[in-house]
Amino acid sequence: MNLKYGEFDILERELEALPPMHRVAFAAACCERLYPHYDIYLRAAREDDWDGEDLFRVALDEIWQFLAGKKVDVARSRQLYSDCDQSYPDHET
Repeated sequence: MNLKYGEFDILERELEALPPMHRVAFAAACCERLYPHYDIYLRAAREDDWDGEDLFRVALDEIWQFLAGKKVDVARSRQLYSDCDQSYPDHET
């Protein structure tokens, strides 16, 4: 598949044709690609005395382990999702 920037409708159709586990792998690969930017952001936040754990790395590692065949711990997955969702440093105060 050879996409031009902004051809999201084509990408969406291609992804819909994939099996669910392949979609998860694609999403995880996208997250890995973006992770270095998040890591830079996280380091800057830590300099502002934010002591949050790198929950996104933990969650992403769990996703890769799941894709490799590890059984899902639903409670842990929900907790990681919740923790990640609430872990952003508050820069508005």
